[in-house]
Amino acid sequence: MPEDDKIDVAGIIGPVLGLFDSESGPEVRSEYGAGRCWQHHACIDGLARRLYCSKCKADLDPFEVLGRIAHAADRRQYVADETRVLTARLEELKAEEKRVKARLKSALRKDATAAVEAERARTLEARRRCVMKAKEALRLVTEIKQALGREFDDG
Repeated sequence: MPEDDKIDVAGIIGPVLGLFDSESGPEVRSEYGAGRCWQHHACIDGLARRLYCSKCKADLDPFEVLGRIAHAADRRQYVADETRVLTARLEELKAEEKRVKARLKSALRKDATAAVEAERARTLEARRRCVMKAKEALRLVTEIKQALGREFDDG
């Protein structure tokens, strides 16, 4: 393909997609037209002593812009205060969670200890019954031996 047939794609697509600002490439015109932005971006022209939108170049009312700035500052302060309150509440909830987990662990440990003690008591009772039966069996064997020994002695 000869050099003359090549198309500069960046030169065509860049301005269309808004890839360049006015200093680094071709100027990109606003799609909104004068005064048609739904959200203005205020710029101050100190030489001309005017306030205008950097997107659509429309003149802006200074009091409206100051009102927006004041509202934004109030909103930031409200959000900061609310964040501080919610952060403190979050810390309280984390501490409460820690206390509840400790109480739960203690209760589970007590339940486990009670279960172990109950099992020990059952086991001890079963051992005691076994010992009683063994003693009874030994007593019976001794009586049988004594009874058999008298028979052999009498006989």
